[in-house]
Amino acid sequence: MNEYTKISLAGVSFNLENDAYSLLEEYLEELSTYYGKEKDGKEIISDIEERIAELFIERKGRERIISKTDVIQIIDTLGRPSEIESGAAKEQKSEQQPVKRKLYRDINNKIIGGVLSGFANFFKTDPVFVRLIYVFITVLFFFMARGVHSGLWFWGMIILYFLLCLIMPPAKTVSQRCAMAGVSTGIDDIQNSKSISPQKESSAIGGFISVIGRILQIISGIILIALGFGGLLLACIVLFGIEVYNGVTLVGALDYITLGISAWIVKTLCMVTYLLFCILLLYWGIKCCFRFKSPKWRPGLTFFIAFIILAIAASVTSTIAARPYYNYQSRLITQELEKNYDTLYVKINGIPASANITGYLNEGRHYYDLFYIEEINGEKNNLKITVYPELNIRRDDDNTVPEIQCRYSYFRNAIIADNEQELAEKCYTVTDSLITINPISYSKENKFEGKKQKLYFYLPENCVIEVLNNDLPNINREGWGQFGKTEEE
Repeated sequence: MNEYTKISLAGVSFNLENDAYSLLEEYLEELSTYYGKEKDGKEIISDIEERIAELFIERKGRERIISKTDVIQIIDTLGRPSEIESGAAKEQKSEQQPVKRKLYRDINNKIIGGVLSGFANFFKTDPVFVRLIYVFITVLFFFMARGVHSGLWFWGMIILYFLLCLIMPPAKTVSQRCAMAGVSTGIDDIQNSKSISPQKESSAIGGFISVIGRILQIISGIILIALGFGGLLLACIVLFGIEVYNGVTLVGALDYITLGISAWIVKTLCMVTYLLFCILLLYWGIKCCFRFKSPKWRPGLTFFIAFIILAIAASVTSTIAARPYYNYQSRLITQELEKNYDTLYVKINGIPASANITGYLNEGRHYYDLFYIEEINGEKNNLKITVYPELNIRRDDDNTVPEIQCRYSYFRNAIIADNEQELAEKCYTVTDSLITINPISYSKENKFEGKKQKLYFYLPENCVIEVLNNDLPNINREGWGQFGKTEEE
C-alpha cells in the first residue's frame, strides 16, 4: 500500500500519494518560477491552485487519495508554462471549441452586488457602459413616475436589481470566473483573464463612477444601520417601555381582545419577524459600510429567506386573528319618552367608590365618554376594564318629546340575537325622567368582541339634561354637568 501525504490546497485538505505529491510540488514550483516575474503573479498562482483543488474534488472528492495518474491528467488539462512559451498551448486552444459564456455576478468588480459587471462580462463590454445605461434608465423611469404619479416605474428598477442579486449566482470559483469571461480554464487563460481584468485597467470615468458608487453604498449602509438600530430600539420601547395602563404594555393589551387565533402565536410571530427584519437591516448596513466577506453559510441570504417565511406566516396568522372583526354591522333602536320633561337626569350606574380607579369624562360638542380600569386581586397585569356607552346630546326642535337612539355596532363574531327591547336595556334603562347608563366590563376571561354602544339624546326646545354622579372620586371631568337650552349644538 502506497504511503500518502496530506496537504492543503486553496484552503481544502487532500491526501496525495507520495509520488503524486512530488510531481505536484514540482509543477507548482515551475509555476512559481514562471509567474513570479509577473505583476499579478501571486494572484495567478493562487487562482491556478484553486483550479487544481476544483479538479481534485471533481475527480476524487475530498476523502479519496489522489494518485500520480490524477496529477498527470490535471497537469495535461491545465498545461505547463513551457508550452505557453513554445506556442503549443495556443495551437491546442485554436483547435478547441469556443467556451460558452455563462451569466454570473462579478463579485470581484462590484459596486453593490456585481450584477451590472456580470452583464458586462456576458456581453463583452465595459462595466462602466452598462452602469451608465442602468443609471440613465433609472433616472428616466423616475421622471416617468412623477408624470404618471406612480412610484412603481422608479422602484421597479431598484427592486429588479436586488432580485437579480438573489437570482444570479456569484462567480466565486476559477471555473465560474472563466465561464463568465468565456475562456477555458488553462493556465494561459487564467493569466490572460487576470491581466485584462477591468478592475486592473479602469478608465477615469470608471474610477469616478466607482468612487460615487462607493459613497452611495456607504450612505445606504448608514441609513440601513440607523433604520435597523432604530427599529430594535422601538421594539424595546413597545415591549417594555410603553404601558397602556399600570403594568400592561401595548402588546399585552391583545390579551383583552378576542382574536381568531391564540394571541401568543400572533405576538410571537409578529415580533420575531420584526426583530429579524431589523437585524437584517443592520447586517446589510454594516456589510455596505465595511464590505467584509460573508461567511460560507451566507447569513444575509439565510436571514432574508427566514424573514420571507416568517413574514408570510405572520401575515396569515394576523389575517386569521382579525377574522372576527370582518363585516361591520350595526342596529339602530329608537325610543320616544312618554312626555316632554323639563329636565332629564342621567345616572352613571355601577361605578365603585374605589381609590384605585381612574375615570375620564370629556365634553366636545356635548359628547361624553367614560370608562375606568381596576386591578383584579391586586395584580397589575390582570385588569378589569369597564366601559360605558358613548353619550351624545343633541338639540332637535322638531321633536315634541325627548327621543333616545341606541346604535349597537358589532362585527360578525358578535351577532346579536336579542330583541330590540332587551338590547336597549343592556345599554340603558328609563324610569320616568331618570335615565340610567349601564356598563360592560372586559377582562382576560371576558374579552372585547367588537361590540360598541352609542346613545343619542335628541332634546326638544324646553328640555334640559343633567348628568349626575358629580361626587365620583378620581374622575377627570370636563364639561360634566348640565346641558341647557342656551347651549347650541
